[in-house]
Amino acid sequence: MVPPTARRARPARRAGDFRCAAICEKTGSESFRMTKKAKAAAVRGAPVVEAIFQATLEEIVRVGFAGLGVEEVATRAGVNKTTVYRRWPTKDALVSAALSSLPSQFGPLPHAGSFRADVLEWLAGMVRFLDTVGGQALLRVAVLEDRARGPVFSSVGAAWMAYDETRGLDAIVNRAIVRGDVPRDFDGAIFGEALRGTLMFRTLAKREAPKRATLVRLVDALLTGLLPPEKRAKTATKTRKAPAKRARAAGSARTGRRTANR
Repeated sequence: MVPPTARRARPARRAGDFRCAAICEKTGSESFRMTKKAKAAAVRGAPVVEAIFQATLEEIVRVGFAGLGVEEVATRAGVNKTTVYRRWPTKDALVSAALSSLPSQFGPLPHAGSFRADVLEWLAGMVRFLDTVGGQALLRVAVLEDRARGPVFSSVGAAWMAYDETRGLDAIVNRAIVRGDVPRDFDGAIFGEALRGTLMFRTLAKREAPKRATLVRLVDALLTGLLPPEKRAKTATKTRKAPAKRARAAGSARTGRRTANR
């Protein structure tokens, strides 16, 4: 004869198994629903982060890094200051994140057909960027705010280096070397410093954006100086092709006028 306790235990186990299955099924569905809610919250959070970054950059341009306040950033972004502090607990972290997000504004690696054309396309993009709030904020922190360089630029520099190596000037130079457009000993560091230095000088000192004609002359002068002698003539020929055509056209016009006068 089976003890009464054993008879009572079997239904309890079955009921428990059923309840466990029901609970597990319910928990799984709730987890699925929570996952969907988390994804929706993440989507809603992206515009909030973008608004906070934009407000941070605008405040940097307005008052600089030293005068920037998290409360003013939150007010400008239309959020509570706790929303800012929850993501970035310090002002340094907030400014670093905002400036590190700027390379995402650039498009893919230029494919204009030649090394010279790719460099000119990259330069045009940088000129447009420096005229934006983000470009002005980056220049102000990088050049004018000495106290902000150390703590802020540790992560900002890494973000911009990653951009240069994948979609920026360094990537353009490396691809040109692989394609044979420039020799393997091409001094890309001097080339990049001259281009970036000219952009910053024009923007900060002369307070004007360099025109395309200026950029063309700059790139041609640098390529002529940095390329080896056997490639300088080819570069100079490309550079002077348009003036030569104009000279031939002018000569033909003068010959036509002399013939008409006779």
